[in-house]
Amino acid sequence: MCIDEEAIDRDLLDLRPDRAFCLLLLALCEVALDNGIDTLISNYEPQMRRLYKRAGAEFDELGRADGYGRFPVCCGVFEVSQRVRAQMQQSLQVSVPLYSGRSFSKREVEMPALMTA
Repeated sequence: MCIDEEAIDRDLLDLRPDRAFCLLLLALCEVALDNGIDTLISNYEPQMRRLYKRAGAEFDELGRADGYGRFPVCCGVFEVSQRVRAQMQQSLQVSVPLYSGRSFSKREVEMPALMTA
């Protein structure tokens, strides 16, 4: 995940980029829960661990590899659960959900029509 630090500096004067990233992680957790996802796998650079911990995320590093840039590339598995969401809300001092639910209406699936030539 990436954030646009210039846009944050320009448009959200009271929001630091590191906090914006942590809030994005919380929103990702909420969206994942809403869609029945209980695990996320992600590649990241080692210095991102401190932001994940600051956000209250729970993850295990599965491994890392060198030779793909200045820093090693890590692979981690992130737990997605109501417990982790609550922990993240507490760590970030957020009392209301960031994600309000699906914005599209649920439609009934249309059955395909058989067309003869």
